[in-house]
Amino acid sequence: MTLDVSVVIPTYNQKPRYLSEAIESALNQSYPKEKYEILVVDDGSTKIPPDSVVLQFKHRDVILVKKKHGGPADTLNAGIRRMKGKYFKWLSSDDTLCEDALEILMSKANENSVVYGDWTRIDENGNFIDICHAPTFSNVREMKKYLWHGFFGNASAALIPKSAFAKVGMFDGSLPYFEDYDWWLRAVFLHGYAFVHVDSIVARYRIHPGQLTIQHGQEPLIIWHLKKRVYSAGDASSSFDNVSSPSIFALINQMFLCETANLYRALPGHNAPPAFLKKIKYILLAP
Repeated sequence: MTLDVSVVIPTYNQKPRYLSEAIESALNQSYPKEKYEILVVDDGSTKIPPDSVVLQFKHRDVILVKKKHGGPADTLNAGIRRMKGKYFKWLSSDDTLCEDALEILMSKANENSVVYGDWTRIDENGNFIDICHAPTFSNVREMKKYLWHGFFGNASAALIPKSAFAKVGMFDGSLPYFEDYDWWLRAVFLHGYAFVHVDSIVARYRIHPGQLTIQHGQEPLIIWHLKKRVYSAGDASSSFDNVSSPSIFALINQMFLCETANLYRALPGHNAPPAFLKKIKYILLAP
């Protein structure tokens, strides 16, 4: 049986209280219960297995998927392969959904778009911190320019058609993090997916000490790698040139070169301009 939505909750050694609240929020949706499913995908938890938490909801048809440890992207992909819904709803195991989240997001759902809403930030005890409003774009060029400079939205506040993964590809399991930003970049720049904003709060994003952290110094290198990959693939793609002059490809080319220059200027041991130019040439020509 094909369902409308699959709520996929990836988890790894998550606090039982956080995971329980995430599952509870997915169960308490105003959307018809018979039209969606909930999958908890365990990424090989060793310290805090989720079995006992999920068992509490067994009578409410919450499905537990077990797998070997492979990282966040690999865990999401396992959920996508098992899901029966037409749309993929990612919910981090320390976040929660608002009661009308599925109803709001599904009201704008279509096969060619990713729908995303706003969210609140909460502390480790669930207390309100503030509201985060995602950007709304007036045209494709504006959205591409914004996305090139940084990620927008929140994965727990987004809804993705399952069919998009066949076109864009799955989440990149080789990445330690930024799997969402990587997928956003590929979806927009290489496959022309639209991102539709709904002006409603649909999720609660938890801020707490146990969140996945980024090792200092790696963030710019990983983001640069993601952009380089999209830049290289887009060199032969008309998707960069589907807006009015000056083309988005020319804009991306200029921004990419500037970012590459700034990155190498920041690296230790960079002194001589000839060496810098040689590195730039090598990087741009590398596969």
